[in-house]
Amino acid sequence: MLLPAIQKVREGSARAQAINNLKQFGIAVHNLADVHKTLPPTFADAANAAGLPTNGEWDGFKASSYTAVGKTWTLALTPKPGVTGTETANATGTSDGRLSIVWSPTPGSSLGRIAMFNAIASELTAATAKVLALAANDTDRRELMRQALPAIQSPATVAQTLSMFAGPDGRVSFASARAGSASFAFSDGSVRVIRMSLWNGIERAMQLGVYGEKWDALPGADNGQVDAADLSIWRNNFGSTSVAVPDAQLNAYLQDLLRQWQKALEAGDRVAAQKAIKTYRDAVATSAGATPPRISPLHSEALKVGSEILSPN
Repeated sequence: MLLPAIQKVREGSARAQAINNLKQFGIAVHNLADVHKTLPPTFADAANAAGLPTNGEWDGFKASSYTAVGKTWTLALTPKPGVTGTETANATGTSDGRLSIVWSPTPGSSLGRIAMFNAIASELTAATAKVLALAANDTDRRELMRQALPAIQSPATVAQTLSMFAGPDGRVSFASARAGSASFAFSDGSVRVIRMSLWNGIERAMQLGVYGEKWDALPGADNGQVDAADLSIWRNNFGSTSVAVPDAQLNAYLQDLLRQWQKALEAGDRVAAQKAIKTYRDAVATSAGATPPRISPLHSEALKVGSEILSPN
């Protein structure tokens, strides 16, 4: 629930840092032009003078397409599409220090973001299955899920989670979330292992550190930036289904039901949306009860929790 808010902070911070880096780059180009009476011929010359990495990987953006013609230079800064940002900065500067930055949509951002949140959904499903495995029997598992569902949907959960993962400044960042994942444990250590494993999966899914990103220094989100109704990761069952259902034919059928649910909601047809997600849930239950099972019982329970959250009220 907190990740969408932290991601927004991440993107905003990366964009601001991109602007600062371009200003720093522009000043260096201007100073070099003053000394040598010409613009630096290569990107490496200018980046080196600006004290920026010459590989072009600057705080979540990748520098490319440097040109120096006459008294004008150009440079593009592109984010990891959908991960560190969705817009590319196209900078134009002059030897006398003027700088213009025009932002344009980065191709592939929508697909990049979908892939990222699908991967997170997969990690959540795997973590849920691990938690269920701690239960002694099926009755305990059902009771655990019965209690978990309203807790996930409760606005109070946001405040509790913020308190659990907040850093010294009271805000939740990637760094404080990682520290919280590592420090909390039950007496047997099992929950700590699950939470740390989930964090490692989130770190991979969100590509923290890509393009020289200093993710552990990114600012965090506070209570005012976290929407209690923002269940966008939990609502994304596409990735969960992919990781939990190895049967290709069944996987395709369940994914199609999720697409029907999504289209119905977009069209405002709550009855059709409810029907699609109920069919999904019934298919999951039937497949888990088949001989042999087409979905593991633990993954079945995890998917059913996700489908309950998808159900229109």
